[in-house]
Amino acid sequence: MPAWDSNAYLRRLHRATLRAVLLCLAAVPAWLLLGAWLGDHDVWIVGGVIAGIFVLYAAWHLPALLDPRRHASFRALAAYGDPEQVAQALAVEIARGGQTVLGVTVGREWMLIPSFARLDAVRPADVMWTYPKVTTTRYYGVIPVNRRHDAIIVTRGRQYTVNGKEKTVHELIRTVHHAAPWAHVGYTDRLSVLFERRNRETTFGYVDSRREQMLAGG
Repeated sequence: MPAWDSNAYLRRLHRATLRAVLLCLAAVPAWLLLGAWLGDHDVWIVGGVIAGIFVLYAAWHLPALLDPRRHASFRALAAYGDPEQVAQALAVEIARGGQTVLGVTVGREWMLIPSFARLDAVRPADVMWTYPKVTTTRYYGVIPVNRRHDAIIVTRGRQYTVNGKEKTVHELIRTVHHAAPWAHVGYTDRLSVLFERRNRETTFGYVDSRREQMLAGG
């Protein structure tokens, strides 16, 4: 058993990496066979290029698959201190059994947000804004044929998009808001302007001040 296997966070990160690698490798035969099936030489070349990209992507994650401590998500923990100690704190948070909605685990001190081949850790103090987003696909730009529901979580470091059904997306937003009540909730044009790159530092400072007031009981 590798040394990292005793840590619940690293095990989850390893599973996320393995799933991404397997999905990439599973797509390779389909792209290689597409050109042969269609009998089109140009399509075969394009399919071969895309298949090669999938292989390279899988190979790029091989070191992290062997040891998740070499993964970018693990290295990113350095923003909160020593990555080994932070990973241990995340394992403790997982053991506490925080609420999980759409794969996002929300605990008392940490949030774990999965994405393709990643498992990022975020402190609730770093959550700045959450809102639901609906994207409608229209046939010929007129007839709606599909609606995609996402929860957008804007943190101090990056923005996350979590897809799900409408009801579950709203449940995730409520769960995140419960953990970070100082963060803005819901979308408005004014908030969109406030969170533009040029205004973000000022907006983050305002959210931090509101958090300090809440924690102080003000």
